[in-house]
Amino acid sequence: MDWLEGGSVLINTYTEPEAMDYEGLISEIVAQCDLDSEDGKREAYEMCVEYAKECFYGTMDMNPFIKLAASKFGQIPDFIDSIKGSLEVSGDEIVHVQYSEASGVSITGNREGLQLLAKIFDKLSQAKLEGEHVYFEAGKFPLSGKIPISLNYRNEEWFDNIGALLGQDQTPQPEILSDTAAHHTGAIKKDSGNGSPKTEEQPPSPRELAPVDSAMEEHSQDIKKKGQKGHSSTQELKPDDFEDVPPVEVLKPRGGYKKVPGLYSQVDLPAPKKLGRKSTMRILAYRSIEPADIVALSTYMEPPAQFCMTVNKKYPVLSWKKYEDEGIFRKVRKKNDRLCVFAFKRDDGMEQEIAFDLDDAAVKFYTEEDLKNIGIDGQ
Repeated sequence: MDWLEGGSVLINTYTEPEAMDYEGLISEIVAQCDLDSEDGKREAYEMCVEYAKECFYGTMDMNPFIKLAASKFGQIPDFIDSIKGSLEVSGDEIVHVQYSEASGVSITGNREGLQLLAKIFDKLSQAKLEGEHVYFEAGKFPLSGKIPISLNYRNEEWFDNIGALLGQDQTPQPEILSDTAAHHTGAIKKDSGNGSPKTEEQPPSPRELAPVDSAMEEHSQDIKKKGQKGHSSTQELKPDDFEDVPPVEVLKPRGGYKKVPGLYSQVDLPAPKKLGRKSTMRILAYRSIEPADIVALSTYMEPPAQFCMTVNKKYPVLSWKKYEDEGIFRKVRKKNDRLCVFAFKRDDGMEQEIAFDLDDAAVKFYTEEDLKNIGIDGQ
C-alpha cells in the first residue's frame, strides 16, 4: 500500500494553513497528470481528494482544499463531513430523532449524546466554508432510531433564498420566539384590565410533554406484550430500549496531525514531488510514543470477530514485545518495523496477544498521563 518510489512511507502531519501553500501542494500532487484532457483533470482532482482524506481529515481545512482543487480542474467539489474526525467519543453517546406532524422534529439524547451534539454545533459555528456538515445514518452510532440527521452550516444568503422561494421571511423575530417560549411553558398572556398583560399558567398537553413517533409507540406496545413495565414520560430510556445499534464507525482521522498529548509528533515535511499515477496513497502520521509507555489501547473500527474486542473499549495492556509472527489487528504498510505485540484480556476474560501498528489511526494508545487527563487511573 506504500506509494512513494522505493517502498518508503511518507510521514506526513497536518500543519496550520498559514504555513502551507495549497497551490504549490496541488501542483506537486498532480505533477504527473495529463491536465490537457478531461480524464486527466478528473484524475488530478480525485488524487487531491484522496490526499485531503489522508492528510486533512478531522480539520476545518479539508473542504477548502477540496474546493480549491475542484475549481482548478473544473470539477464539482465533493465535500466530506470531516468534522467527525475531530470528535472525541466514548461510545456511550445516544441520540434519538423523531418526527410527528403535531409536534415537528424532536431530538433526544443522553448526557453524552447531547455533549456530542454541542461539540458539533460549536465546530460548525467556526466553519470557514459554507456547506460544512455532519451526517449520521439512521440506526448507526450515535443514532438509535430510524431517522437520519444532517447538521449543516449556511450563511445568511441561504436563508434569504429559502425565504424568497417560500414567499416568507426566514429570519425569526425576538417577539415571536418569546411567544413560542411562553406557549411551551404554558404561559398565556391576558389583559389585566389596566393595559398591562398578566400571565396565567396552563398545564401543557400530554403531547407537548412527550411527543413520540409511530416507531416508539409500536415499541411501547411490544414492551407491554412481553409483560414488561412501560415507560412513562419521566423515565429514562436506556440503550436496550431501542433498536440494536451497530458498532461505532470510524470517527477518527485516518491520517494527519492531531493535537493529543503523547500520541502524535508534528513533523513538517514537504509533499512528494512524484506520485505514481496508478498507485494507491497511504499517508501515515508518525506517533512519537514508546511501546513501553503504553498502558491501554482501544480501537475506532470494528475488530475482527476472532479478537473478541469491543469498539472504543479501553483494554489495559499487560505486557508488550516486538512483532515476530503473531496475529495482526490490520496491515497498514508493507514493512513490520512499527508493529508491536500487546497482551491484554479480551471481552471473555482470556488473555491474548495481538500486533498493532503504532501509527495505525484506527487504534488509540494511552499513556498513564493520557488516562490521568481523562480521569482514569492507569494502574
